[in-house]
Amino acid sequence: MATEPTLRALGQIGLAGRVALLLTQCPTQGQARTAAYAARLRRWGHLAEPPLTQRVDCQDALLGGQGVTEFASAGKAAAEIRALWAWTERRLEQTHR
Repeated sequence: MATEPTLRALGQIGLAGRVALLLTQCPTQGQARTAAYAARLRRWGHLAEPPLTQRVDCQDALLGGQGVTEFASAGKAAAEIRALWAWTERRLEQTHR
């Protein structure tokens, strides 16, 4: 509910199409809850994929001053970040055509 006023305001100034929402800190167990939040946010615009899960690799990378792709490049958290970058790149290509 906190997102709605901000998105409305962005729409009023013509920036609604430039907004992407991202779910972060999603539980590793509880995909149904994440799916419910995602469905609710999709009605407000683009939802970046995939949602980012709360993973130990993220915390450990932060503690060491690294990104998760540096810390554990073969891990699930790093795969999520790479997938998010791929989604972002595709979205940017679509908006610059």
